[in-house]
Order: sequence, then structure tokens, then C-alpha cells
Amino acid sequence: MTVAALHRTQVPVQARFADQIQVADKSVINFSSNDYLALSTDPAIKESWVKGIEQFGMGSGASVCVSGYTKAQQKFEEACSDYLKRDKTILFGSGYLANLGILSSLLSRHSTVVSDKQCHASIIDGIQLSRAKHLRYRHQDIKHCQQLCEENNPDVLVTERVFSMTGEITPISRLAKGLSSETIFVVDDAHGFSVLNETLYQSEVPVTVIPLGKAIGAYGAIVSGKAEIIEQIQQRARSYRYTTNIPPANVFALSSAMRTIQEESWRRQHLLENIRYFNACAKDLGLDLLSQDETPIRCLLIGDNQRAMTLQKDCMVHGWFVAAIRPPTVATGCALLRISLRCDHQKS
Repeated sequence: MTVAALHRTQVPVQARFADQIQVADKSVINFSSNDYLALSTDPAIKESWVKGIEQFGMGSGASVCVSGYTKAQQKFEEACSDYLKRDKTILFGSGYLANLGILSSLLSRHSTVVSDKQCHASIIDGIQLSRAKHLRYRHQDIKHCQQLCEENNPDVLVTERVFSMTGEITPISRLAKGLSSETIFVVDDAHGFSVLNETLYQSEVPVTVIPLGKAIGAYGAIVSGKAEIIEQIQQRARSYRYTTNIPPANVFALSSAMRTIQEESWRRQHLLENIRYFNACAKDLGLDLLSQDETPIRCLLIGDNQRAMTLQKDCMVHGWFVAAIRPPTVATGCALLRISLRCDHQKS
């Protein structure tokens, strides 16, 4: 494993339009974006952002607890609660900040938390910040999770609904079944929201975090669930209270995007058709995907870091931008190509 094969560099994107980006003066089809429903470039949503800038300017100017909170944000949070059928919703600056805030608020050094072994870095960091006793179950091993919960009666159980490096869907209802009433089940729905059709019920999952930089195509994260738990997070989360709030213009765009996903169901349908078509083509070609689940995250295990980088460059030559994922994002020896599908990708 060479140092060069692990070195991270930024790729300056010169322009972005529909499903393509311009990199190094070359237009390539973008198979690396989490903008699954192609909302980030939607004209009506961009117009909403401009309207927000005209009304409130560029930034919020203060934290959410001082003067950075707007009526537009209040209405957005209430609309999210109605749509998700949950008691209360608050808006964080990002999914990372949300997970830090949730876990450090609900846990302490005297707490116990159980998580999937492959949970996102933001979840791991939130748990470490809390100093709670941390037990991890084998990835997607429901029986192992249930065993740990039965033996330790954790204060919190946390997992991702769709895992970002494999595209696997977690059987949420199976994990929720049999949990103690004292255990708060937290689900990160970053890559499942507006992609999967199944509802996360508050009775099963009292806290859901939905980062808004994926299918919604913007920035921020909503934390939604039982009123008393969300209130506790709101009062105690340092990553919520002690940072400048997101720009009001962003909230205008978020509200527009949330309306769009409810009114334009064709986006999710086109995405699902692309996922199924890709899975079928991969099977015909003998490509062994890490998951056959119907999610837009399609991954090919490569193993060697340098080979993954070489394949990424080969894809660029053919006009496709894909992500080469290497340690420590994935385990040593598990470098992969991560291919993200969008609703506006063409079968051709």
C-alpha cells in the first residue's frame, strides 16, 4: 500500500449542468454525486434561493438562539413535521453537526450506546464526544445487535438506514422489535430519505436525522421525532446552539425542494428505473456489486488502492466521473469504486 494511493486531493469542478460536470476542461457524466433527484439545479428551487437572498441577504448573521432564526425556518420545520408525521423538527447546519449534537446530548460518560460497526464517521465522533460506553455489532448482523441490546440495555441504539459505502438497506423494523422502552432508537436516513418508499414510524424510531445534501440537493439536516427528545437535543446540543445558523436563503430553497419531491413523484420513479437497469446490466456483465438493494449507491469492490485509482482515471478517459473510495473511509484492503445514480441519468 503506497502513500500515493492514499493521498487525498480536491478535484476542482469548473461547471455543473444536469448530470454532467466539467473537470480539467472536459465534460464528464457525473456518477459521484449524492444529488439523486437532480434538485440542486432545478430552476424553480434556484429561484427560491435568489428570493431568499433578496429578502434576507447572504447569511443569517447569528446563531439560532440569538437572531439567526427566521419565520421561514419555523414554517419549514413545521412542514417537515407534518410531512414526516412527527411531533417536532429542528434544523441543523449539516448532517455531521446533527449527529454530533444528537449523540452528545442523549449520552454521557454514564451511558451505553450500541451501533453498527460501519456507521458514518459523524456518528462515531458524536459517540466519542459523549464519552459513553460504546458497543458495536457486526455490520448488519441483527442477531448480534439484539444480543448486545438484551445484555446491556443501552440508552441509545444508532444505525444508518442506507449505508453510504455499500448501498445496503438496514431492516429497521427488525432492529426496533424487542427494544427496551428505555432505549432511544436513532436512525440516520441520509441516503434513504426520498429514495426509499417505506416510512420510518415515530413509534419505532423516535429520532431520525435527515441530512439534506443528498436527495434534497441542498445543505443542512433536519432532526425529527418525539417532542420531549427533540426538545432535549435542542436545549443541550452544542453543535446546534453555538454556531452561526444556516443562511435564510438556504431555507427558502429547502422549502421549495421539499414541495418538489412531494409534487414530482416521477423523479423517484426514474431513479428507481435507473437503479434496476444498472443492477441488471451489472449482472449481465458479471460485475459483483456489494449490494443488490435498490438504492442509488452502487459499489464494486476493488481491493487494492492503486488499482482503484487507476480504474477511476480510466473511467475519466471514457467520460465518466466515479469515486475511488479508499481507507480509512473503508477497511484496509477494501478499496472500491462508488457509483452514484441520479434520476436524470440516461440508459444510454
